[in-house]
Amino acid sequence: MTEYSNHRSAYEVLQACIANGVKQVVISPGSRNAPLVLTFAKQPDIECFSVVDERTAAFFALGLSQQSHLPTALVCTSGTAVLNYAPAVAEAYEQNIPLLVISADRPEEFIDQGVGQAIRQKGILNNFVEKHYQLPAGSERKDVAYARRMANEAVNLCKQKHRPVHINIPFWEPLYDKTEYDDDKHKVIHSTELSQQLTKNEQDRLLAKLNDASSVLIVGGFISENSKLNDLLDSMVNKGKAVVLTESIANQKSDKFYYNIDRLLSAMPENSSFQPDLLITFGGTLISKMVKQWLRKDPPKEHWHLNKRDYFVDTFQCLSENIPLKPEVFFEQISKGWKKSDEEYSTRWRELAKIADKKHHNYLKDLLWSDFQAFNVILKNLPAQSLLHLGNSTVIRYHQLFPYNAEVSYFSNRGVSGIDGCTSTAVGAAYNFDGFTTLITGDISLGYDSNALWHQYVNPKLRIIVINNGGGGIFRFLEASSKHQELEQFFETTHSNQSYEHLASHWGINYQSVDNKNDLELKLKDFYTGNKARILEIFTPQIDSAKVLRGYFRFMKKK
Repeated sequence: MTEYSNHRSAYEVLQACIANGVKQVVISPGSRNAPLVLTFAKQPDIECFSVVDERTAAFFALGLSQQSHLPTALVCTSGTAVLNYAPAVAEAYEQNIPLLVISADRPEEFIDQGVGQAIRQKGILNNFVEKHYQLPAGSERKDVAYARRMANEAVNLCKQKHRPVHINIPFWEPLYDKTEYDDDKHKVIHSTELSQQLTKNEQDRLLAKLNDASSVLIVGGFISENSKLNDLLDSMVNKGKAVVLTESIANQKSDKFYYNIDRLLSAMPENSSFQPDLLITFGGTLISKMVKQWLRKDPPKEHWHLNKRDYFVDTFQCLSENIPLKPEVFFEQISKGWKKSDEEYSTRWRELAKIADKKHHNYLKDLLWSDFQAFNVILKNLPAQSLLHLGNSTVIRYHQLFPYNAEVSYFSNRGVSGIDGCTSTAVGAAYNFDGFTTLITGDISLGYDSNALWHQYVNPKLRIIVINNGGGGIFRFLEASSKHQELEQFFETTHSNQSYEHLASHWGINYQSVDNKNDLELKLKDFYTGNKARILEIFTPQIDSAKVLRGYFRFMKKK
């Protein structure tokens, strides 16, 4: 017999979590969630984290699940606490990350009745979760049966759909009383997951279209590492069946794939015939704006999207087939009857890549000190078998221009592309990873999410590289925003190159800074040594960095 909270709904949620492989729970402090805290903290098979800031906690949990591929639970008190989860929950929804949000609440009778720390929590995250569950506050037999069913349904759904789910539980006072339960006699409800495949008729229909296409282009957005999918795509390219464009955070690794999409498209001659007969896409939102503009302007004859969601995704506004299958399942089924495509199409892309690579390397010669130059140095010095987390705005875009390193796994919060949790996500991922985790982020992003380091779970192998160009550099690069007199105050939010040295000192993290290429190369030589987390702040020039990046794309377009 084990002592847990005497609130039965808390116990039912715990047992559903155990049955479905939940190993980690991130708890933010409060009183109304005491029954959940007292219940989860007593379970030796579940690791509990204490993170004060709920926004930080949720992104930290996202990073944990990103590496474990298991649901991570979040526990918070009543009131605005659950609202602070919203940015990370929205990101997890778009990334297909299984976050199990468990919020404590006041009983329904006290909502809108002038009591403290009470808001309308029921369904509060409905726009960003797969489903919301409201558990009962009572402990009668009918309440217990209902709580058990809802708790098991919720955790099973989170696990199977790989999407966030919200459980809201009202608790009556007293909140801190305990009782004994016999774990061995407790029953849970299991759910069987079935695999899906194309029917024979659908397979034949799609194969007929596929083999009628003389050119096939596959474009991959962000997705978790998937060796089976990787091998299937690699085999299809080697057999001349398709051309594959992908981005670093799709984590598909082959020297036959083209990763630098913007570099390629910038070097593409006008009025050239690179549009495919058939476009097949998979994964999440693409970083490249250029590829979206290109395929909208000159759409393929057919566009198939592999999409298990309950709505169609028509990014290029030419969708002809929505195929609700995992990409590895689809390509495995379709590959056997798929004939070789036109070799000339593959050759055109191969020749374009050679031209683009040559231009890229020529541009790097005698380059001014800038963000661009800093990235060129950093990306050559990443350790093998490490994680690279990339901040949003210019950071993730710069990275897409440089050679792909197959020894590294890549991640970025590109579901909704916010800067608010990049650091916290990287810290969570680093905790669940044995090797080095590098976060490259901007000065505004790090300041926005500085509470990411306000807890005891920072892995000594975490390395943070801050590109400090004095503000939000993307707004100085973008032509539309760079022309306005409001640029510095309201878009770029210029801050005169304030240093993050004091922040690093406050959190007990080693700090170094550089402001030129030679010093950067020198500092990176021992950046991945030692047994303490580190921050390397790189000061780059505001105006020159924007000029260099704009100059790069002009140079790539030259004949």
